[in-house]
Amino acid sequence: MPPAATWQFFFPGTPTLVHYTGSNWVLETPDGVTLRLRQLGGGFLAASMVHPMGSCASQPVAMGTTFGLLSTDGQTLQASFCPASAGSTILVSVSDFSNGPIPFLFTCISTGANGHVCQRH
Repeated sequence: MPPAATWQFFFPGTPTLVHYTGSNWVLETPDGVTLRLRQLGGGFLAASMVHPMGSCASQPVAMGTTFGLLSTDGQTLQASFCPASAGSTILVSVSDFSNGPIPFLFTCISTGANGHVCQRH
């Protein structure tokens, strides 16, 4: 059974919220439309995010991929949901080489203008 989904909602003054904490990284959100993977130091992470790109004004929306190797404390990889669009989706994969070859996979879906939910698989 997968871990419970995490719901994050933003209101004025809300600080950065964490969806998941790994051994040396976090999947977090600094606002209602941005999802960010941040390296906390120690080890190497290979990560990618499949996310909406370009205009979100009409559907279908083009999807793009952001990816990279994170090896420095504070290094980030981030992507944005379509603003104010419930159902906008970002897929995240993280391979934490310090903890073996099994990747962490997440599906994150916007609930509208001020929040989203992420499920680890």
